[in-house]
Amino acid sequence: MERWEVSIQDYEMLIREKPGDEEVARALFEAQLQLKMLHGEDIKDLKFGSNLIFISSNDRFRHYVTSPGMTVVLFSNKGTHQQVLMMLEQTSKRFPSVNFLKVGLF
Repeated sequence: MERWEVSIQDYEMLIREKPGDEEVARALFEAQLQLKMLHGEDIKDLKFGSNLIFISSNDRFRHYVTSPGMTVVLFSNKGTHQQVLMMLEQTSKRFPSVNFLKVGLF
């Protein structure tokens, strides 16, 4: 487990140095998957390049905010401007090691 944590730290440093490097981003994603599997986390919804996650339940929200790593959360209502969501999606692609959550408030 420690090996994956160190690998993730190394890949995160590389991502900061080379933000658009697809190979480094994919390797980081794979290392994160391995660590999540070792922790017994559910990885069935995770796909490379999709770190923008729409939260539909308290359990999913709790799962992501208590997971290791950084998480950015947008709490939004139905009237949230589309440009804000597009900006969040663009930012999520730029920072593949960060989980971006959109939580709907109704």
